[in-house]
Amino acid sequence: APLAALRDPVAAADAGWDVDPVGRRRLAGVEGDIEDNFFKEVLISGALLDRLADSDDARPQAGILQMVLPLLIGRQQPPDHPDYPRMGSYFEVQGGGGVFPKTPSPASNRDVAEFLVERAGFSEEAAEEVERRGVAEAMEKLTMLQGCQLWAHPPDLPEADLSQEQASLVGKGYVGPAVNLGGVALSPAQKQACRRGFDERQLRMLKAEIQFRRRDFHEVIDRAVAAHRSRRGGGGGFAG
Repeated sequence: APLAALRDPVAAADAGWDVDPVGRRRLAGVEGDIEDNFFKEVLISGALLDRLADSDDARPQAGILQMVLPLLIGRQQPPDHPDYPRMGSYFEVQGGGGVFPKTPSPASNRDVAEFLVERAGFSEEAAEEVERRGVAEAMEKLTMLQGCQLWAHPPDLPEADLSQEQASLVGKGYVGPAVNLGGVALSPAQKQACRRGFDERQLRMLKAEIQFRRRDFHEVIDRAVAAHRSRRGGGGGFAG
């Protein structure tokens, strides 16, 4: 959400979307944008993957970059919601009520272009292409690479047990925006619950949803390590 601009901040706030999600200013794709470290990582990973795709050289970072696995996370539904305590769809909350700018975010793009020339061996021309890359294009490139939908699980998935340390997280975190999604209107109490952080059942279900996708995580790691070793001439896969 911090990477997506609100077209009408007042109307969005009235609907329950966060103007400054998780305390971060949103990007608008204009000169006044702050430098956003997450967006920088998105740009750098996309640029390095583009270079690998265009080169036959054996690059050690190939397998490491293929370990990038975006987790697509929706809202952990509040009490008395038909889907409580399960997670809703990421695509209902993507952008947090905003739209990813099609233009670059100048401060972040410039910093990444300088980094690629100074630290990654990019030519000035290749770095300039990345400097012109819009926020929307960079995000689309990341999610098209690979991703994992945490809400794509059986409706009868049992809740997981929490360790003592995990149980201490009850009441913390960010459940999701206090907005009406999927045709379900939230009551004032449910909207307040979204702003309070995870209750115990939501936290148990979140852990279960992550555990349910554990095989996907290992498949990505296995594929990435195998690619890394093959490029180095070692072959083999992940045995851990």
